[in-house]
Amino acid sequence: MSKGPWLSDRKISRVHALLNEGLLHREIAEELGIERSSVSRVIREKRAGRPAPCTCGMCRKCRNREAVAAYQARRSERRAAA
Repeated sequence: MSKGPWLSDRKISRVHALLNEGLLHREIAEELGIERSSVSRVIREKRAGRPAPCTCGMCRKCRNREAVAAYQARRSERRAAA
């Protein structure tokens, strides 16, 4: 089963974040407004060894890692200057 348009990368990342916080599948589904089975599917796909979704929020599916690294470097420079 491959990841299709059934859930955005941002929601998939959020599912993983909420799961790491210790929320139950039901609670994650209620918070994100999705079905509990979708939460289970995201977790099942991660266990199957599929690549984890991008968590940077800057690129789609994290294919342009150089752009992300450059953005993060500029951001940290701005924060240090402030």
